[in-house]
Amino acid sequence: MSRSLYGIIFLATLLGGLVHAASLPERNLTDFQYTGKRHSPEKVEQVLEMIQPLLPEAVQKAESLLEMVLDSERLDLTMADLPTGKRGLTRKMGVAGIDHPVLLVYIEPVLRGDFHDSEALLLTLTHEMIHVLVRQNIDHHDYKRLPEWFQEGIPHFLLGQTLDKMIVKVAIKYDNPYAVLGGFEGGHFALPEVTGGFFFAELEAQVGRQGMLEFINAVLATVSVEQGLEAVGILDAEMSDEERKSSLDVLWSGSRQRAHEAMESYTGAVAGPFFECMDLYNKGSRDKGISAIHCFEELISAHPGSYAADVSLYWLAKCHFRRRELEPALKWMEAFADCRLNYGLLDNSLYFRIRLYKDLGLQRKLEEACRQYLELFPDGADLAKVRKISNS
Repeated sequence: MSRSLYGIIFLATLLGGLVHAASLPERNLTDFQYTGKRHSPEKVEQVLEMIQPLLPEAVQKAESLLEMVLDSERLDLTMADLPTGKRGLTRKMGVAGIDHPVLLVYIEPVLRGDFHDSEALLLTLTHEMIHVLVRQNIDHHDYKRLPEWFQEGIPHFLLGQTLDKMIVKVAIKYDNPYAVLGGFEGGHFALPEVTGGFFFAELEAQVGRQGMLEFINAVLATVSVEQGLEAVGILDAEMSDEERKSSLDVLWSGSRQRAHEAMESYTGAVAGPFFECMDLYNKGSRDKGISAIHCFEELISAHPGSYAADVSLYWLAKCHFRRRELEPALKWMEAFADCRLNYGLLDNSLYFRIRLYKDLGLQRKLEEACRQYLELFPDGADLAKVRKISNS
């Protein structure tokens, strides 16, 4: 199929969506329904007051980035409670639904500090609105057939979130940061936010912003990544299988190289020192943790603002906790709580603050922290331990 014919298909699809949206009465995009039972009307209202003022800007930004128009009549807004018994990183928001998208906002992450500030909250709302727009332009079952790196790569690239996702994963895999690049091999499903984000960065470098948007529309129209790449000239219908594979390999190789260079610029000076500090922490019994403390302090001083310095605050606090140096431990743990990213350690850091409040006899802070954990961390790894402390 020629590129010009794809353009006709996309234009017809887009215009159809615009006419449909324009013909419908405008609906208030702040009409949330709360489906949970765990939180009081006051708590629900508190979340609404944080979310509602940001929705118009999130929609506007998503529409501008994708050059699509959101059909508000085909979007439901829902707030819910986090599921219990979950482990690991929990979704803060999401988009579901079959007939039309449902924006799902979980109460607890908004209240407990998963979003560092209103800008972080706006960013996540915009991310989900991009998902809404994409899903409004494709059948639900066809959307589920698309690779996850495509689904997640679009908002992560357009909003500049790819690097943050990579750095969080690097911090977790500190003993082998380059494992993060393993997602670029095979089907590119591992760490789809990273592989997809850098794929779109490489694609935009080759075909420009409009070409990238044409690719997205082509994939939504044909439910085929390869036909999308044909639409922007990366592939050609006349290519042999070997030529198509070679062109795809070049594109993914460029994406991986971009990821490698980005990671190097953020980890080159700190990945090694951070690993050394963690190694000393893990062997801390040999000198009662003194070497690890000095190592983390030097890293924080030498590389302020880096992911390694951020996470070192947490581990430095745990070094002092091991040594029963409670006040320094609390100081560093509270410093970690102020970081822009929480590196998947939000509930862990609150749990250790609870233990420190208890040991330091800070009863009022202990009661409040336990209440917050029990109310807002149904997915917390230390829920049973906090419940026991609270009841003691």
